[in-house]
Amino acid sequence: PKKLNIGSKDIISSLPEALSHHILSFLSTKEAALTSLLSKKWRYLFAFVPNLDFDDPLRMCADNLYHQEKTELHRSFIDFVDRVLGL
Repeated sequence: PKKLNIGSKDIISSLPEALSHHILSFLSTKEAALTSLLSKKWRYLFAFVPNLDFDDPLRMCADNLYHQEKTELHRSFIDFVDRVLGL
């Protein structure tokens, strides 16, 4: 099989914006936000995803977490939501 040598070319950034939005629509808000690390073009793309789904991590965490751990987890979640909505 022939191998494709792409070198350091940024193929992701060359995707049409509509396709990038479509790809991001399949991801959770957190996963979509992580794509901002892929390239400069993708830095704020996740903010244009039509559905932002924020799952509160406290709904899924164990009941044996200490109050301070729950408070820190909740604060971290609130900060994440604020950063996303602030874009």
